[in-house]
Order: sequence, then structure tokens, then C-alpha cells
Amino acid sequence: MGFHAQQAVEKALKSVLSSRGIEYPRTHNLVMLVEMLRRAQIGLPPDADALGLLVPFVVLLRYEDVEGAEPQQIDPEGFDGCVARTIDWAVENLKKAD
Repeated sequence: MGFHAQQAVEKALKSVLSSRGIEYPRTHNLVMLVEMLRRAQIGLPPDADALGLLVPFVVLLRYEDVEGAEPQQIDPEGFDGCVARTIDWAVENLKKAD
């Protein structure tokens, strides 16, 4: 579940960056993507400060031998709410970009 939550948030952040013509590197680092939004002075998603908690889930699934990439325990409702709020934020930003 953590992997899919991370992927959904990653794609939402990247969609907003793309809609503003901002190029981003090939990355799964949500903290980096949030920083790019901040530098571009784009309003951040509601859970921006907590999104980094999702990064270890993609790292562990794709790169099993990474040291120090232990995900924290987050309850499913926490994932669901974070993902839903981030997608809602992205949809609103994409409407503004049209």
C-alpha cells in the first residue's frame, strides 16, 4: 500500500510541475518535488511536510538492498487521506493552469 500511495502522490506532484512547464529530474523523491514547487512559488499540497514519509516505500520495493530505508508505520487511513488530499490539490492546480 505504501508503494502505491507514494506513486500516486509522485504523479500528482509531477503533473502540477509539468502543467507549469517546469522540468524535473527522474526521481521518486517527494521532498525534492515539493521543494521544486516551493521554489516555483506554487501553493503546496496540504500534507507537503509529511510526504517524505512515503519515499522509503518506493525505495524498498525497487531497491531492496538500500541501507537506512526503513519505512515508518503509517496507518491505512493516513495513507488514504494524504493521497486523496494531494490528488485534490493537483486537480485544483491543473484547473488553474488551463
